This record gives sequence, C-alpha cells and structure tokens, in this order.
Amino acid sequence: MRITSIGSFALTALATARAISITTSGVYTLTIAGRALTHGNATAPVTAEIPSRAANQAWTVFFVADGVVSLQNVATLEFAAITRGNPGIVGTNSSFGWVLFESNLFCTGTDSAFCISLVSSNGQLSLVNPGNPENLPQVFDATPIPPPRAWYEVHNVATNRIIGATPGFTFLSTYPASDRSEIWLVQPQENSSTIALQNLDTSVWLTAESNGNVTAVFDPPAPWIVAFPAGLGQTLTPASSGFLQVTAGTSLVIDSFTGQTSTWVFHPVDPAPFLPRRV
Repeated sequence: MRITSIGSFALTALATARAISITTSGVYTLTIAGRALTHGNATAPVTAEIPSRAANQAWTVFFVADGVVSLQNVATLEFAAITRGNPGIVGTNSSFGWVLFESNLFCTGTDSAFCISLVSSNGQLSLVNPGNPENLPQVFDATPIPPPRAWYEVHNVATNRIIGATPGFTFLSTYPASDRSEIWLVQPQENSSTIALQNLDTSVWLTAESNGNVTAVFDPPAPWIVAFPAGLGQTLTPASSGFLQVTAGTSLVIDSFTGQTSTWVFHPVDPAPFLPRRV
C-alpha cells in the first residue's frame, strides 16, 4: 500500500507528471525529469544520468513494509540511502526504507517529509521538502523491466519462498538463501522479455516439463518470458504457456492461474559468500 498524499504539492505532481505508480515489488528503471536513477559503483553517489539500459540503472524495488520500499541496484548491489552529514543520495550495503507516495515520490517520512529530488543539471540528487519554492523535479517514472544479467534470489513474497535446485529436482526454501543451490544467474535471451535461469551450485537450468512439473536440467537452457501484469508483479511463463507458481507453499508447478503465488521478485546478490549445498 502506498501513501496517497503529503500535501497539495504531491497531488499536483501526480496530476501533471503522469508518473506510473509503483504498486508491487519488481525490477524497474526509475527516471526523474528524463534521467535514469544510476549507481556508477560502490563508492559513487546515486545520481540521475542519461538513460543507457545499463544494469547500474536497474533497481529492485521491494516493499519491506506497508508503504515502505527499498531500492537495490542490480549492478552494484547497493541500496539507495541517506547518511548523516551527506546531503546527497548514497549507496549502502544495508537495506534502507523509503516511504513511497502514490505519485512515485521517495521520501524519508510521512510527516514533513523530504523527498529525493533532482537538484542540478549534472544529475545530482538530494533531499528536498516537497513544498520547495524552486519546484525541483521529484516525481519518478517507473518502468518494469526483465531482470538484467546478474545473480539473484528468486522470491515468491506471498509464501516467502525462494527457488532452489539440484540436478533433476527443484525445491522451495525460506527466504533469504542459505547456499549456492538457491542462487540463480539470469541470462537474457534474444527476445528482450525472455530470460533463462541457471543455478549457481550445479549449473542446471530451470525448466518446465510438458506435464506442468518444474525441474532442473543440464541442457539446454529453457526460455522464460517475463511479464508484469498490472497490480500483480513479475511473472514467469515457459514456452508451453502458463505461469510458474507455488502450490500449497511446498512445490513449483506451471498453471494457468495468476495471482500472488505466481509473481516473483528478483533480489540481486553477490554469489561469492554462498557455500555449496550439503547433500
């Protein structure tokens, strides 16, 4: 659930900026005044740059609480945040909660909030009161995108389960991941909305069988179409149609039903710390 108002300025921004409201977790590009939210590297500030479709302009927006989101950069794995003594927006390795308003304002609180704002033509971002007399850009346009090439936990929020695999089998574990078998490399395919998912531990590919079962095989890579149904979140469809979903909270199947058990959040991770699965 989003916060609907922080005063007349926010409502005016919603009416004039035509922002796409973020209502579900997912991977997005976030643009402000035509410039894409970007994190160049782990030591650089978060800035607004010319859109390039690079992975450092892709963000996993995750609802950590009602009306509160974290913004994690896919390339650097850092979270957009603020720190004491720094007027800009920085990257941090700890999740940071932004209050999300209906007009795609990312703010620090519900009362007298300060919101991420574009404060210079060189892409500098800072926190500014939404009633600022300079009328600085603060509303973001959000575009859902397939996850770029990177390592991820693939998370069904409705059941708090993530996908794991061993050769010939798939399973579900409680989020977050505990070993390499629960980490996946997203490999974008020729079709811009299609990906393949390769397991870190054994290099098997997530695959759907014709009978609706979901398994993991060494070859070949299986295509999954990433879609973003309005109000739901990101879904995964195999070549045979249907949707990847959790059934009874215990297994993966392909079914024609769409709902919260068939939507997935891609959390980017560093694969290095994870150990192989114990047999």
